[in-house]
Amino acid sequence: MRQGAGELPASALRKRVLLEQCDISDGVSVNLKRMLERQPWDLLVPRGAQAVFDAAAECLEQCLVPDPPVLEGLGTGEFGLVVSSLVLSQLFSYPLLDILDRVQLVAPGLLGEQERHSRYQQAASAFRLRVINAHLHLLRRLVEKDGTVVLLSDFRGFVFDVYGTDHDAEHRRTMPLVPRALPALVRENFTVLEEKHWEWLTDLPVKGRPGRGYEVVGYLLQ
Repeated sequence: MRQGAGELPASALRKRVLLEQCDISDGVSVNLKRMLERQPWDLLVPRGAQAVFDAAAECLEQCLVPDPPVLEGLGTGEFGLVVSSLVLSQLFSYPLLDILDRVQLVAPGLLGEQERHSRYQQAASAFRLRVINAHLHLLRRLVEKDGTVVLLSDFRGFVFDVYGTDHDAEHRRTMPLVPRALPALVRENFTVLEEKHWEWLTDLPVKGRPGRGYEVVGYLLQ
């Protein structure tokens, strides 16, 4: 962002750029970390996966998700254009990874058991939706009346070992990154003026190492 601001052609434009560094979730990761640290893991681990992931699920269920987040220095309805670029999935995926990191620390043998724990899966799904809604509400709060919001989000990741043929898609393994409800949530909060889909390849396959990429959706909203 700083580099882009410095490349603006007119000094008057450069002077108008104000860079703010903040947690755009308004502390979700901090809130979750605090709850994880309060758990008596030394007592839970001997009781097995059920107890450990029940505790993790409870942390997700009770974690405070400010809705909308309050960002110091950014007022309500101040901006004609608000852009959210490829951050949406990170807002919930990093906190969820923090939970798995904690499990890895206290009970590495249980890592992977979360896939078979229904309460944890339900709590994680609900957490994702709460974070997404909070971010959409933040965009709505920041943009002025009749202003424009641009939302770009990866929605599916994939790995592949064939590239440059008509059959590339047949050689992919995909993984969803955001809930299926995302399009409906977007339409609940905004009028969709335009929607585009494209692919973003981050790595091509090389010497037995698979390539990686993302399917991305872009919305122009009002």
